Amino acid sequence: MAHRILRIDTSLRRDGSTSRMLADRLVDRFGQNAHVVTRDLSGGLTPIDAAWVDANATPAEHRNPSQRAALAFSDALIAEVE
Repeated sequence: MAHRILRIDTSLRRDGSTSRMLADRLVDRFGQNAHVVTRDLSGGLTPIDAAWVDANATPAEHRNPSQRAALAFSDALIAEVE
């Protein structure tokens, strides 16, 4: 079974970032036989607002399209760590 690596970048500096350079080295060393998912959070996260809370409180089978859209990003983030 292949290992999984979730790489999370948060540095605003794309070039010259020590944390990105270290992550590159770790992925180069351990990622050859692994499934690597990269998530760049340097642009920020979508805020949790009332629409998100309402959508999350609604049972999945009763959610309308806008509620499903409100939860899509957080659902993708959760899927990456499962």
